[in-house]
Amino acid sequence: MNNMLLFLQRLEFLGDSVLDYLITWHLYNKYPGMSPGQLTDMRSASVNNDCYAWSAINHGLHKHVLHASQELHKHIAVTLVNFDKLSSSSTFGYGSETSLPKVSC
Repeated sequence: MNNMLLFLQRLEFLGDSVLDYLITWHLYNKYPGMSPGQLTDMRSASVNNDCYAWSAINHGLHKHVLHASQELHKHIAVTLVNFDKLSSSSTFGYGSETSLPKVSC
């Protein structure tokens, strides 16, 4: 089982790298006048789990996540209850006090 978990984690790492590359290429071509710093900030926001979570909640996509995890269900429910308070007071990144749900394999 450990080998399978390691394999899945390595696939997730590879997938994240491919996603990062594709978003970098897309932003580079779509916004030719942007500085490297601006492109970096846009890429960081585009591949950020917290940004994905906020977008999913804002658009109701959290209702369609299939899972069998009681812990994830509880985390989503707590986030939804506190969503208005969190969205007005939270910052993202390493200094954030907010921990948003993450769906992974």
